[in-house]
Amino acid sequence: MKIHYRYGTIYREVMQFPRFEFCKLMDLGTSNKLIEVILRNINITTPGLLHRCPYKNIDIKDQPILASSIPSMIPSGDYKMTFSWSFENGIWFQHTTDYLTVEAYLKKPLTQAYFSMKLHYKYGTIYREVMKFPRFEFCKLMDLGTSNKLIEVVFRSINITSPGLLHRCPYYNLDIKDQPIVAAIIPSMIPSGDYKMTFSWYLENDIWLQHTTDYLTVESPLKESFGK
Repeated sequence: MKIHYRYGTIYREVMQFPRFEFCKLMDLGTSNKLIEVILRNINITTPGLLHRCPYKNIDIKDQPILASSIPSMIPSGDYKMTFSWSFENGIWFQHTTDYLTVEAYLKKPLTQAYFSMKLHYKYGTIYREVMKFPRFEFCKLMDLGTSNKLIEVVFRSINITSPGLLHRCPYYNLDIKDQPIVAAIIPSMIPSGDYKMTFSWYLENDIWLQHTTDYLTVESPLKESFGK
């Protein structure tokens, strides 16, 4: 199984699962919560489609997913899930695809969250990591601010292009999608070039919430490549 997330008009793979033994899974269940939710939701929308083996016929076509029962920790957005079905000898017999739109609303207000950030610089055709920031406590940062000038600039520029997106906690829904950055307010000490910034968002118990990416082109008086 592969999960793809829609960035703009393109679905990009964000997660891949190894091969599962379907009949054993239907007998004993699985500790993988995401697989459990997806299979349960398929059976809600199409009762009896997925059941214990044996199967007398194979008619597992593309099926809808009931978005309302997706856990609220899953970020808002459009998803595509692809399943490849094969026999024990590796012979492929079916491929199915599910499309799903998720609107994430929290069961209770979010009062504590964390994020980490990586900065990449484009050398030729490849983005390479040039800076990494440790985990920040987001709600505390929004209350008290930060001495980290780069984080301060990035957050301020996000709120200029998307007013009110980043605010003090609590949060009642999760809709921090990929956002544009206003290059004009980036300090002139930052070298010219193409940048990519990735943010990973977590709850206090390290449960992943969302991953966002910002692309930015900077024109500044400093024309040397980053790191020179």
